[in-house]
Amino acid sequence: MSGRLSPRSADLPSGSRIEYLEIGDGAPVVFFHGGGGVFRYAAFMPTLAERYRVLAPSRPGYDGSTGAIASAREDALVMAEFVREVVGGPVHLIAESAGGAAGCWLAIVEPTLVHSLILVAPTAFSGPSHAPPASSREAMELRLFGPQPAWSDPPTDADRAARQRNAAANGARLRPADENAELLERLGEIGAPTLVLWGTSDQVVSPEAGHAFVQRIPTSYRILIYGAAHSLPVAACRQFVSLTTDFIERGERFVVAEPGGS
Repeated sequence: MSGRLSPRSADLPSGSRIEYLEIGDGAPVVFFHGGGGVFRYAAFMPTLAERYRVLAPSRPGYDGSTGAIASAREDALVMAEFVREVVGGPVHLIAESAGGAAGCWLAIVEPTLVHSLILVAPTAFSGPSHAPPASSREAMELRLFGPQPAWSDPPTDADRAARQRNAAANGARLRPADENAELLERLGEIGAPTLVLWGTSDQVVSPEAGHAFVQRIPTSYRILIYGAAHSLPVAACRQFVSLTTDFIERGERFVVAEPGGS
């Protein structure tokens, strides 16, 4: 696999067609995007690809991906198919924001496909936001990505429009209250080591929402990135990549300083 971000697609046995980006070689890392869809211009993917094979699928209903799903659990079942067909075995799974519920469900219903789970400000149990509505597109982007976003290339107006279409088309469909209640009850079934990351300056989802995950997932750890906005892969790329890499490489040992380390 080259060092370039390559657009690809996979036709799954169920009939769904999944578009995805792929870059790098090594242990497979799959990224479940948030409500705006895949960030085709974010720096974290090529940075992670220096060590890993990174795949970023557009989940069903986002961008050009298809599939008749009505819940995050159904989303997870389609993405399990994707992992089996495209990767062929277990992955390190990163699930951000609105992708967090699907990431949790995948670890619950297909545990053999998930080596480790990294949840990045997942929205499943966030409740209504207490922050006032953003006054402009620029204000919303600041809330999402912070003052110094890490882009490989700056997003264009077309990229922003695609993000808005994705959010509008999928937001309500993938957050039914009753399903999230079931998910809350089943978090304890997640056996994969789980890292929960949040920015302390997240104005989209309060960091307090992370307690539900670390209290119920047996092997889980919560780390806050000081001053970071909601979308940590973009808002705090260096810290996000460092923590993610360390967790993937050392698993549960990542919280313990190595002998002779500072």
